[in-house]
Amino acid sequence: MLSNTNRWLSRLVENLEVSGVAHRNVIGGCSDLEIGQVSAGRDLPRSYIEFLKMLGQGAGRFFLGTDIFYPSVLGMNGDAEELLRDCESGLVLPDEAFVFAMHQGYEFLFFRIDQGDDPLVYRFREGWKRFEPVSSIFSEYILAASLQSW
Repeated sequence: MLSNTNRWLSRLVENLEVSGVAHRNVIGGCSDLEIGQVSAGRDLPRSYIEFLKMLGQGAGRFFLGTDIFYPSVLGMNGDAEELLRDCESGLVLPDEAFVFAMHQGYEFLFFRIDQGDDPLVYRFREGWKRFEPVSSIFSEYILAASLQSW
């Protein structure tokens, strides 16, 4: 029987294959060493670690134009903090925030590592004065993204 983690990841890969966005031979996961580099000593949510293990190196055209894969994700919290300052948003990234995606330098996505194994996803976009929740949980956000045409 598949665990919940394996179920959503299997659906994710199936969605990417069926849509032609990525085929199994171009889907690459991160090694334990690379995941350690991404975490930088922080306890990351299980759903995100499993995502990195299965797709952390990339998946064809999935998230084309968005830095979400290794090694681009390294140091992304610093990039997000710089964007917040440059935009004069008045916001500060929470200490528990982990930025997992940056789109074209004007938008980023993060979750809080203190919100369990499958945390809420938040978005910030240049010009905003708030962090906006975009999905109930990380796995749902990624699955929904796999249904978009890339």
